[in-house]
Amino acid sequence: MTVSTRPTLHRTMELRFPLFLGISLLAHGGLMAWRHQPPPVLHIGGETRALQVSLASLQAPPRRPETLPTGDATPPPAVVTERPANHPPVASQRRTHRVQRKTVHAPPEHTPAPVPRSRRANSRRTPASPSRPQNSSVHLSDRISAALRRQLASQFEYPWLARKRGWQGRVMLSLRVEGNGTLTHWKILQTSGHGLLDRSALRSARRIGRLPEAAEWLHGRSLDLKLPVSFRLLDG
Repeated sequence: MTVSTRPTLHRTMELRFPLFLGISLLAHGGLMAWRHQPPPVLHIGGETRALQVSLASLQAPPRRPETLPTGDATPPPAVVTERPANHPPVASQRRTHRVQRKTVHAPPEHTPAPVPRSRRANSRRTPASPSRPQNSSVHLSDRISAALRRQLASQFEYPWLARKRGWQGRVMLSLRVEGNGTLTHWKILQTSGHGLLDRSALRSARRIGRLPEAAEWLHGRSLDLKLPVSFRLLDG
């Protein structure tokens, strides 16, 4: 005889479903009542503070994966920023080397040794020595020229024909005064433009012949001179 178990099983499931539904409603109602309860009051040091705990705080935050450093891994190098003032630029260093290359060391100055007074006196007197013969020769030529003009005045002759025709002019003569005072080497350096006047000037100068005082002044030396002779007519 076969007994069917299907009606019994179906009846059992119908009885269990209301039970499960009631348990679920009680659980959800208790959870909702617990969430709407007022926060507990915390008393600290005589003060009353409200402490509210939310569900989010009860849940543990997700743990972040921790990366354990391995032996091979090296930490990233720290970036250090340096101020430009601490390290001068390369251009300034090159410029400094250029300046050092162009530096010229001046030679040491040597102080001249003091010169004795006797040498200073000799050095001051030395330049004056050549001027003495020059001054004496100029003075001597002036003295002899003055003596020649005095002698020529006594021997001077103005040709009659030149005076009649009104010829005038200046003749430049050259001569040498020997050491004994004799006058030699007469020449006409510059003509007056009239041959008659030139010949008369040369003839009058040769009449002088000799200057005795020149022998005392020359002391055996000879002297070359220039002697101008002028022919001028006076009115009246």
